[in-house]
Amino acid sequence: MKPGRFFWKLFLGNVLLMVLVLGASVWLIVREVESAARENLTHRLLAQAVTIRHAVEKHFDGIHRLDLRAVA
Repeated sequence: MKPGRFFWKLFLGNVLLMVLVLGASVWLIVREVESAARENLTHRLLAQAVTIRHAVEKHFDGIHRLDLRAVA
């Protein structure tokens, strides 16, 4: 038995619905992953900045200019 027009309308409607749901899901997942990666990068850069600050804050004057260059 050959599928009729009603079958194809239902089939194509369901395919379209699945494509839309899949597309929305992928978009949401990508957005969450990018947000998590950005937050992780922010925390890592902040930790590095604090570490560098502790390493150079005692040498942060004109007298220790060469020491700062060595640390950099």
